[in-house]
Amino acid sequence: MLKVMPAISIGGQALPTEAMNCLTEVVYKEGLKFTADTVSLHVADPGGTFRQTFRLKATIPVTLSIAAGAYTKQCGTFYVHTLTFAGNRSGGCTIDIECTSTPIKPENSARTERKSRGIEKTTLKDFATKVAQDNGLSLNWQVKANPKIGRSDQHDQSDLVHLETHCADNDLSMKIKDGSLIILDHDALEKQAPTGTIIAPTIGNPGGINGVGGLLSFHMQESTEDTYKACEVAYYDPRTGKLCKRTVTDPDCSDLGITHRWKHFLHEDESTSLNDPDTAKDVADNPPDPTKYTLGYTPFPVPPWPGVVT
Repeated sequence: MLKVMPAISIGGQALPTEAMNCLTEVVYKEGLKFTADTVSLHVADPGGTFRQTFRLKATIPVTLSIAAGAYTKQCGTFYVHTLTFAGNRSGGCTIDIECTSTPIKPENSARTERKSRGIEKTTLKDFATKVAQDNGLSLNWQVKANPKIGRSDQHDQSDLVHLETHCADNDLSMKIKDGSLIILDHDALEKQAPTGTIIAPTIGNPGGINGVGGLLSFHMQESTEDTYKACEVAYYDPRTGKLCKRTVTDPDCSDLGITHRWKHFLHEDESTSLNDPDTAKDVADNPPDPTKYTLGYTPFPVPPWPGVVT
């Protein structure tokens, strides 16, 4: 039986055999819903070999590839964002290393820095380009359409959270991998051919990915919670006052018999019209004047009050 073998480097240094033997678990997650791929390394180090071989700290790069026979999966480059050590007086320890594909560098604050600003009269691709350029990333735009953005305000959000909101509204996925900000089309992804088949073990057959590597265990679950046969979206257009409504049906869920109805009311500061006038400016360019504004507080009048004898 062919074995699935990971190849790992930390800080540009490949893990030798004795350090690889300390690994008890390697978890690789390739995300589409969220904004990054992740790698988790779990280390049992009773003799301190791993701890004394590598100088572990946050932000250092980690590379991972997985091989099974002639097949090799290049998972990419990741950056350590969480380190957990647990030891005892014997000198041994256990180490958990959590990594993300979003670069952790001074020039990249897309994930951690919260901003308040506005964008207007642009497109989703141009906005994604600006986010990528501001954070030292390249843009990999894999979408045919280019949705328009008339006006959108970013309130105390990171660039990735704000960009993800626009991507989700247009049925797009966003992720960061190997220094690229990638925008993907959900519909196009669903039409792609499968990359492999997971074969469950049977007596005399260990199973595995395309029958290679074997499976130690597996778990599958199907639920009807939050699953619908159709979605109805309705909202009132603030410019025309008319009700706009559309229903989309999933042919694979026709037997569920439930339609999700979602009513959306546009805020005044959000619009998809490129002809709307500019109604707001960047908070950083127009800070509030504390002498002209209060926080909804009206001072109680001091005496003497009219018509009251004191």
